[in-house]
Amino acid sequence: MQGLPIFYMSTIKDGGLFPIQLDKERYMLFSLNVIDAVEDKIGDISDLGKKMNSKGRMKFITWLLTLLINEGAAYQQYLTHGQIEGSEVIEERTVGMLIHGTNIKTVMSDIFDAFTLANRGDADLQNNEDDDEETEENDEGNAQPGGVG
Repeated sequence: MQGLPIFYMSTIKDGGLFPIQLDKERYMLFSLNVIDAVEDKIGDISDLGKKMNSKGRMKFITWLLTLLINEGAAYQQYLTHGQIEGSEVIEERTVGMLIHGTNIKTVMSDIFDAFTLANRGDADLQNNEDDDEETEENDEGNAQPGGVG
């Protein structure tokens, strides 16, 4: 998997919740709170793909997945009860036990897809390098940020 392209945060569509199957179905949320925490930890959010594929990644993936799941649970609690207090909290140690050799690739793919959902409103990031070329062709004549159309 290559590094993630740089995205600009947009409105989180469909609530931004992305399902992940671990011990049970849980939901991840790549909210602005999570983006802020990731940037505090690694710097630029565009380095997420590189960080998830570099040495020491397992500790980072466990931390990130814990953050994403807890944010998803808090958001669901907020939608249901109007407050985040009382939401289920999963410990990082527990998340670490739920990630293993048979599901690590799926977990990483799900994290990237949750990130894509938060940024684009869809979860179609995997193998989209060709899509970027199509987008550039389809955008011909459209003004781009910082450029002249």
